[in-house]
Amino acid sequence: MTQGTTSRALLWTLLATLGTIGCASSNEARGGTDPADSGRDSNVAPGGAVGTASLESELYRLMVSQGAYFDENRRYTRDLESLDFTPGSGVRIDVIQADADGYSAIARSGDAECAVYSGGVRSPRGYVGLPDRPACRE
Repeated sequence: MTQGTTSRALLWTLLATLGTIGCASSNEARGGTDPADSGRDSNVAPGGAVGTASLESELYRLMVSQGAYFDENRRYTRDLESLDFTPGSGVRIDVIQADADGYSAIARSGDAECAVYSGGVRSPRGYVGLPDRPACRE
């Protein structure tokens, strides 16, 4: 493994760790919490679906898997099995685009939806403003 590959793998691991510590939906990041939601777990939506913080965490995990896959294959993939990636319970992840330039993906659970893109591909949703930063629909 070259020094560049080792550094990149370390960066992806760090990204995943940071992504799971303090993931917040766009609404939470702006401080817009609903008083009616107090006492309810923000990671679990009614009906057993997971909330946006869990979806963002799953997308950070996907980013790490895509980074490792790219290091080995010099391209990204749409095939979650090739990534050895299984989404958490109640989460559906669709990789919309994946090639040597980048990838985009959407995570869904119930009515909640978050998306991410990386590299030289288009954002899969209009609410995702920055690459490598999962964002959620309000």
